[in-house]
Amino acid sequence: MDSILPPGFSPETAGAKSSRKPGRRRMTVVAGTRRYDIMEFWGDGFSVARGGPEPDRGFVDVFDGARHVLHCLAYKTGESDDASIYAFKIGQDPTMRQPQDFARSADAPVALIEEH
Repeated sequence: MDSILPPGFSPETAGAKSSRKPGRRRMTVVAGTRRYDIMEFWGDGFSVARGGPEPDRGFVDVFDGARHVLHCLAYKTGESDDASIYAFKIGQDPTMRQPQDFARSADAPVALIEEH
């Protein structure tokens, strides 16, 4: 049985995806409008590559691909040969709802729609 392949496809290009490290995440830190790649991420901190632009101290958002993982206050704690090390505090799950001081009924409206 013959299969139709797109032009430019060859057995050499088929293995291109397998050369990437398995399980490697594409985590990034977003500070304002700037985005930085995370080299390593652990429970209370992360590291970014030295030599390029580095995030300032302040509130940042951490993304795993397109998924928003964390909103936190990050600050630089040290440097190694090839990385700047940051710790964070006040880490919050971005999907967490704000606490309410009242009981919300199950059939409560989500929004108010006005008639014009």
